[in-house]
Amino acid sequence: MDLRLYRYASCGDVHSLKELLDRDPSVLQRCTPQGNTALHVAARFGQRPVFGEIYSRCKSLLMQPNSEGDTSLHVASGAGHLSVVKFLVTEITSTPPQLDIESGCNCNLEMLRRGNRRNNTALHEAIRNGHSQVVKLLIKADSHLVLCENSAGESPLYLATRGGMEEIVNWISTSCPLPAHGGSEGQTALHAAVTARHSGIVKTLLRAKPELIIEADHRGRNPLYYAAFSGYHKLVQQLLELDFSSAYAVDTDGFSSLHAAASNGHAKVIKEIVQQCPDAGELVNLKGQNILHIAVLSGRANVVRCILETIELEGLLNQPDYNGNTPLHLTIMERRSWIAAYLLQDVRVDRTAQNIKGETAFDIDELTKETHVIPSVSILLPCRKSMKFMRSPVHDSKVKLSFFHLQVTKVNWRQLCLSHHWNFQGGFPPSTNEQKADVMDSERTYKHNCQTLLMIATLIATVTFAAAFTMPGGYNNNVGPDQGVALLRSSIYLKWFIISDTIAMTCSILAASLILWGAAFGKRPYVPCYMVAAVLTCIALQSTAISFLTGLQAVLPGETYVRTMSYIVGCTFHLNECLFLFRMAQLFSSSEICLSMISRLRRLKRIIINSHLGNK
Repeated sequence: MDLRLYRYASCGDVHSLKELLDRDPSVLQRCTPQGNTALHVAARFGQRPVFGEIYSRCKSLLMQPNSEGDTSLHVASGAGHLSVVKFLVTEITSTPPQLDIESGCNCNLEMLRRGNRRNNTALHEAIRNGHSQVVKLLIKADSHLVLCENSAGESPLYLATRGGMEEIVNWISTSCPLPAHGGSEGQTALHAAVTARHSGIVKTLLRAKPELIIEADHRGRNPLYYAAFSGYHKLVQQLLELDFSSAYAVDTDGFSSLHAAASNGHAKVIKEIVQQCPDAGELVNLKGQNILHIAVLSGRANVVRCILETIELEGLLNQPDYNGNTPLHLTIMERRSWIAAYLLQDVRVDRTAQNIKGETAFDIDELTKETHVIPSVSILLPCRKSMKFMRSPVHDSKVKLSFFHLQVTKVNWRQLCLSHHWNFQGGFPPSTNEQKADVMDSERTYKHNCQTLLMIATLIATVTFAAAFTMPGGYNNNVGPDQGVALLRSSIYLKWFIISDTIAMTCSILAASLILWGAAFGKRPYVPCYMVAAVLTCIALQSTAISFLTGLQAVLPGETYVRTMSYIVGCTFHLNECLFLFRMAQLFSSSEICLSMISRLRRLKRIIINSHLGNK
C-alpha cells in the first residue's frame, strides 16, 4: 500500500486524501501484506469522513476481504467504531433489495451476514470485543444474525455469555424469540454461564430457555455437571429445583454430577444433590466406581467424611468396583493416610473384603508397604472399644466419627513421634517387641524435648517480665507530674523495645501453656502442641533479641558501632530463625498438623454440647 494513502486513511486527513486520489485513483487498488485495503485501514482507526470518501470513489472495496476473510464491516465492528458501522449498515440496508436468482435471498442482507475464514460475522466480532452499542445496531438491522454460528459452532449468544456480557445477553434474549445458543464442543450458552459462574446470566437464560438445563455437550455433560464440578452450590440447588432428573445423567465416562463434586472436594454440593435425589449415589462410572471411590482416588478427605456421615450413602462404604476393589482397597493403594483413618474408625467398613485377586486391603498393604513413607495399615486396627459405632444424641440419624491420629511419617523425625502407634483415644498397641521399644524410646525423647522447651519458655517469660519494669535509661525520680515515667519515652527505639518485649513474653507464656495442655490431656505424644509451642518459642527468642538491640539503641542512639553491631546481630538471629522454621517444615507436615488440631477442636465442641444436653 502507498505510504501516503495509509497515513491519510489512519489519521483522517481527508483533504490530502482527496488530492492524492485526484492525482492517482489507482492507489486504492493497493493492499497491505495482510490484504487490507484503504477501507480496512480507515475502518480500523474509526475515520468516518475518510471511510466515506474512499467508499464513494470505490464501492467495490466494501466486500473485498483481507487474508483473514474480514471485510471492512468486520474490522469496524471488532474495533467498536459505531459511526463507521452505522454508515455501512445504512448503505447496505438503504440499497434496493437484490434477490439471488438461485436462492431467492436478499443479497444486501447477505453482506451483513457474511463470515470470515472462521465464519465469524460482524456480530461475532462485536460481541467478542464487548461493543454492546454495535451489537444492538447490527441486531436491529438484521435479527437473523443471532442465528449464525461460526466454524466452531459458537453462536452470538454463547460468546456473549462466555464473556460475561449480561447486557448483551439480555438484549439478545428479549429482542429475538429463538436465538441460537450453541457453543464449542457441543456446549450451550448455559454451559458457558455455569462454567464462568455468571449468576445473573444463568437466571436470564433459564427464564428465556429453560430447556437448556437438560442439554449435554459432546462429552455428555449437562449444566448441572459443571455446576457441581465448580462447587457452585446455589446454582446446583436452583437447577435441581427446575429439573432433578439431570442429577442422574452421566457423561461418556459414566461420571455423574456427584462424581464431579466428589473429585473436587465439594461436600456441600454432594449433600444438596443427595437431599433431593437420595438414590443418585448409586451411580457408578465405566469402571464401576462410586463417588466414595472417586473421593479416595482424588484424596478428598472431607468428602469421605461427608459420605460416612450421610445415612443415604451407607451402601457405598463396601461397594466394590469392577475389579472388586472397595474404597478401603483404593485407600491403601493410593496411600491416603487420613482417609484410611476415617474408614478404619467406622465399624461398617468391611476390613476383610477381597477383590477379584482374592486380596484384602491389608494384603495390598503388605505388598506395597513403604516403611519410610507411611506406616503399615495392618497395625492400624484400633481396639474394639474405640471402634464402637457412635451416634449423636442430637442427630441420631447421622454417624458421628471420632478421629484418630495417622501421620505420614518421615524417617528423620521417627524418633520424635511414631505416629502409627497412637490414636485419639490412646491407641494402637505395638505388635512386636521392637515396636514396643521404639514407642518407649519415642515417648522418652518426646518428654525430654518437652521439658527442655518448657524450661526455655519459662526462662524467656521470666526475663521479659522483668525487663518490662527495668526500662532502658531509667525513670524520672524528680517530684512532679512526670515522676516515675520512663525518661526515654519519646524514643522510637524504646517503643520497639516495649513491643518486642511484650511479644516475647506473650509467645513464651502461650508456648508453656500448650506444653502443659499437651501433658495434661494427651495420653500419647502430643505432636501438634509440641510443634506450635516450638514455633512460638522461636518467635519469643527472636523478639527477645530485638528487645535487646532496640534497648541498646535507645540508650546509645548516636553511636555508629551500636547500630552496626545491631545489624550484624539482627541478621544472625533472622538467619537462625529461618533455618529453624525450615527444619520444622521438613520434620512436620503442616496440613496434617492443622487437620489434627481441627479434629481436637471438633471433639471438644462435641463434648461441650453433650455435657450441656446432659445437664438439661
